[in-house]
Amino acid sequence: MPLDELRRLLSATPLKVSRAAEALIAEHETAVTTVKVLPPAQDEISKDPIQAVVQITTERLADSRLRFPLFRERLLSDSS
Repeated sequence: MPLDELRRLLSATPLKVSRAAEALIAEHETAVTTVKVLPPAQDEISKDPIQAVVQITTERLADSRLRFPLFRERLLSDSS
């Protein structure tokens, strides 16, 4: 499915959707998901060559310090 078609479908959701080159970015209040279309590695040999690689990543927008247990423990103990 082309990224523009996916963007059109996602526009009916509460997500804020934008396009950046060969990527589609969907923003939610707690996360950002990026869908990228990448060219396949050139060294792959196959009867059915790969036409594209789709990479999907999601990043949480919460305080990044909460991802690390040591910082999380300190933050929780400081807030009590």
